[in-house]
Amino acid sequence: MLYIASALEHKRRVIFRWAMWLLAMPGGEGHAAERWVRAAYLLYQAPRHKRGVDAVVRTFLVPVGLYLSGSPSMLPHQLDLLAYAHSQPEFNSAVRQLMADG
Repeated sequence: MLYIASALEHKRRVIFRWAMWLLAMPGGEGHAAERWVRAAYLLYQAPRHKRGVDAVVRTFLVPVGLYLSGSPSMLPHQLDLLAYAHSQPEFNSAVRQLMADG
C-alpha cells in the first residue's frame, strides 16, 4: 500500500505553474526531453485533483511528449510510482534510463 501526502493547495499551484512553464518554454529538441522529464515529476507532485490524477497526468504527458519531440515515445508504466517514491534527481535518472532502454 502506498500513501501519498500532497502539498498544500497554494504550493501545488506554484509547482503546477512551474511544470507548465517548463513545457511551454522555447528550446531545441535536445532540451525538450529534459524539460518533459522535469515537468512530469512536478505534475505528479502537484495534483490538481485528489483522485485519478495519475491517469490524467499520463494522458496529458503522451501528446505533450509528442509535441515536444516530434515523435511518439514510450511512457514508462511506473512513471507515477517513480515520481511519488523518488527525489527529482532520482526520478529524472530512472526515467531517462527507462526511456533509453524502451
